[in-house]
Amino acid sequence: MLALLVLCAAFAPPQTSHSTPRTSVPRPPALLPRDVDVLPDGSLLVLTAEAGAVRLDANTGARVAPFAPTLEGAVRAELDPLRSAVAIGRLDGTVTIWPLSSADGAALLDGTDPDVRARRAHAAVTLGTADSEGRSYPNLTWTHDGEHLVTWQRSFFHGAVTSPVQVWTRTGDLLWQGPPATDVAVHPLEDQLALTVGGSRVLRFGWPDGRGGGVERFELPGPCTTVSFHPDGSRLAVGGSATDALERRKPFVWIVDPHTRSTLQGFLVRGVDPMEIKQRTECVRWSSDGLWLGVTLGKGNAVGILHASSGIARWSGNYRGGRMQEVFDATWLPGPRLLSNWPTGLIGDPDSQKSVALPWMTYSLAAGIPGTDHAVLIALPMDDAPFLARASTRTGEIVWRSFDR
Repeated sequence: MLALLVLCAAFAPPQTSHSTPRTSVPRPPALLPRDVDVLPDGSLLVLTAEAGAVRLDANTGARVAPFAPTLEGAVRAELDPLRSAVAIGRLDGTVTIWPLSSADGAALLDGTDPDVRARRAHAAVTLGTADSEGRSYPNLTWTHDGEHLVTWQRSFFHGAVTSPVQVWTRTGDLLWQGPPATDVAVHPLEDQLALTVGGSRVLRFGWPDGRGGGVERFELPGPCTTVSFHPDGSRLAVGGSATDALERRKPFVWIVDPHTRSTLQGFLVRGVDPMEIKQRTECVRWSSDGLWLGVTLGKGNAVGILHASSGIARWSGNYRGGRMQEVFDATWLPGPRLLSNWPTGLIGDPDSQKSVALPWMTYSLAAGIPGTDHAVLIALPMDDAPFLARASTRTGEIVWRSFDR
């Protein structure tokens, strides 16, 4: 999903030369952020290209301490719902579950403390996930109770699936290995998962029974590429494509009842792409209040917000360009407001129907700050190295920047 991940490697610090020596206040080396999440103590866990995982003060952006300074190639972090462990995925396909607290309740966050490192190493679990050969990025999703972790991988560009979906127990046992999937969603309240299979018409839904079954097939009228659960788990939004009255392939969304395996409604996505040339729904996500569907469309890219009950467009980011086969995501931030990632970070507000344009591209990975309308974003300026920024999702005001050179 994150076609932009490879941009991290492409950005290098600007080179300058001076005819005479000059002095300056020493600064820590700039870092290239790859993912960000909020730890139980309120600090930020940031995965970087050069320094492994580090912790930042969420209020100021200042570095607090290393979390795992020798962690190389880490690109994805996902805290479990209990906030007692974090799963960290690397480019080589390795996924490790790290404890954030010990059995006696002691925090295991300070990577400079030898005792903390020893306790974490003793309790850490490394999963034998499918080898990606460095061509893709890991996707990680915990189940509602944090007892299982679902992993799958997609290539940097074009979103091609590169490995099967795997369901793991928290202790590292492989419960189920399914087909390659373009998207996976987990039920918010019970052990259920749904996955779209390789852009086919097949939606898989259910839960592994431990004997290779339990995840049933459900065939839709058209190819499906993306799936999302309603916040209460009562419905699935499935995005893909279908033909219109003129037999043209168009973006489509089906609303499915996961318990009866029946299609409740379906609608062509209109009013999001003013040029009406997009062919599929690339990404669909329910808002936290269940009222809205955030969508991105391909080929190319357009982003919008739909009324979940009717499919009528509420807000559109209009045509955003982009290479025809790349995958672009959208994610809901506090508000709820929708963040998309190309060609500049764009935040859409379904209530006001207004947009906030950020001055740079962003990843769709972002961390909402609890109790505020702020989020920490990974900024991707075209003329400099990536950096972190805390911004208001309502106004776009930048509170702080970190890691910038």
